Amino acid sequence: MECCRGGVGYAIAYDYWGKGIATQALSMAVAAIFSHFQEIKRIDAFTTNTNSPSQMEEKNKEGCITLRPFELTDLSDVMAGVADDRVAQRCWWAAFQSGEDALSFLKSSLTAHPWARAICLSGRPIGQMTFLQGSDIERCRGEIGYALAYEHWGKGIATEALKMAVSAIFCEFPEIQRIDAVVIDWNVGSQRVLEKVGFVKEGLLRKYCVKNGETVDIVVV
Repeated sequence: MECCRGGVGYAIAYDYWGKGIATQALSMAVAAIFSHFQEIKRIDAFTTNTNSPSQMEEKNKEGCITLRPFELTDLSDVMAGVADDRVAQRCWWAAFQSGEDALSFLKSSLTAHPWARAICLSGRPIGQMTFLQGSDIERCRGEIGYALAYEHWGKGIATEALKMAVSAIFCEFPEIQRIDAVVIDWNVGSQRVLEKVGFVKEGLLRKYCVKNGETVDIVVV
């Protein structure tokens, strides 16, 4: 009856204390755990009452970024993002105008997706991350994409979530040796996020696809 929870523990070499490494590693571990163990709803940790740094790490998790599979109950949070023109103009969809359209998107493009994760802040979805592995001779690579609610732009959340997603993907897909992303050429913000995580700009594909009735150039990273 305790299959819905688990315990996490960690230790780090003394030379690396106080540098934020444990916090980042713990965030990545939590993301990977929720992704790999679908039944897990709660993660516990135990520490001595004198170990205040570890207790602070635990306290900080209240506002931490996590990744988890989407649920139909996420509809209102998903709607807040996909209905925003400021978000949609940087993605491949047009802003949704109704709850019915958002629900259809949630069902067909997120809950049914092979690897789609909600980017959560304090457990509440504020964005999405997707990954699709190639098939046959392209199974060694895959494409990643993400979107984040406008109010959370510029806070480092997308960068942190992308780091966590990349770590989880390499753990879950042993064949993957390369992850790429395609970004509209004028979306410099997303290109910077990808570069901060280690992606490298490889080229420009001119007139590659249609967005809002116009052909656009795409940057491959």
